Amino acid sequence: MATPFQSGIGDPTRAGLEAAACLTALGDETATWRGLGEGSSALCAWPVRGEDGGEPVPLGLRGPMECEEPPRWMLDLTRLAAAAGEHGDWGKPEYPVFLTSSNFSIESLYASRVLGREDGPTVHGAIHRCADHLRSEFGWGNNLRIISHACVSAALGLKLGAAMLRRRPTEKVLVFSFDYLSAFVTAGFHALKILNAGFPRPFQVAETGSVALGDGAGFAVLTAKSAPLEISGQGCWNEMVHLTGNEATGSGFTRMAEELTSALRGRKAWIRGHGTGTLESGRMECESWARALPEAPLVGWKGGIGHTLGSCGIVELAIATVAMREGKAPGTVGSAPPFFSEQVRTEAFSISEYDAAVLTANAFGGAHSGLVLSYG
Repeated sequence: MATPFQSGIGDPTRAGLEAAACLTALGDETATWRGLGEGSSALCAWPVRGEDGGEPVPLGLRGPMECEEPPRWMLDLTRLAAAAGEHGDWGKPEYPVFLTSSNFSIESLYASRVLGREDGPTVHGAIHRCADHLRSEFGWGNNLRIISHACVSAALGLKLGAAMLRRRPTEKVLVFSFDYLSAFVTAGFHALKILNAGFPRPFQVAETGSVALGDGAGFAVLTAKSAPLEISGQGCWNEMVHLTGNEATGSGFTRMAEELTSALRGRKAWIRGHGTGTLESGRMECESWARALPEAPLVGWKGGIGHTLGSCGIVELAIATVAMREGKAPGTVGSAPPFFSEQVRTEAFSISEYDAAVLTANAFGGAHSGLVLSYG
């Protein structure tokens, strides 16, 4: 069996969270927080291959899933980059950028095949070409790193970005992430049978499981200086036992739950779990938190916005920052008892008695990551 990959689990290094923002099918981070808090869902049944048809599956889209150049996400990313630009001269030596995604511009490869076009700036889905295009469009310098590790991509960007703050001359770090759906992506998940006609029911005990996918983009600005909110603990762990599945005993979930609980250092926390709607992962996730932090309420938001794939670590961090500021966390949208754990909350609830949140992300093959978000 392969040896698990560990990278500083429980590392006490702090990173101030100067800013965080996102765009989902429900709107920006504030609109998304409000919608989830009201129990709203942006998910609709769309043909799995977009304009080419196929079985209707639950997707949270910010626009038609079509083959086009320039890509449909460019306007959203330009909006986010402008907001991030208020916080630093990104890409310069003091202000590194971590660009994260699980898909980057993979829809361009599909578009070039279907439409026979090769004139787009991100055509063929080449990651380096996509990064170069964004860097040029947004006026970023060359101090840019690319991270793509399935659904923990943004979470790894946050961890490596926090570590970068310990290096001179770094002053701030921008973690910028995006994942927008295409027929190439949705058809792949459909082939695995986890994206199907069923809508997700995070953490619910059921006969079959299903996920929803969603468009999402966002950024976080990390700083070594004090800030109202800070990332006060992070970790990652990769079991490396299977192409898609987890280690059978749930050891990866257990490891992350124990280490993040330790990183709380006495703080009282609520938990925003990964909660995609798959049965095995849902059970393992609930069981791990029932052992490690049994009094903490557990919620998952992908039943309202879909799984934003490699960007979920940034997207849901931005939503959590609004929750921390407003003192109220959205509940688990789209699900109902029975659950794998009594900790699961379906209604929005006050978090005034909590001084931290635990945020997690998981990926194919038993990759796990998480962080503690607390008041500075």
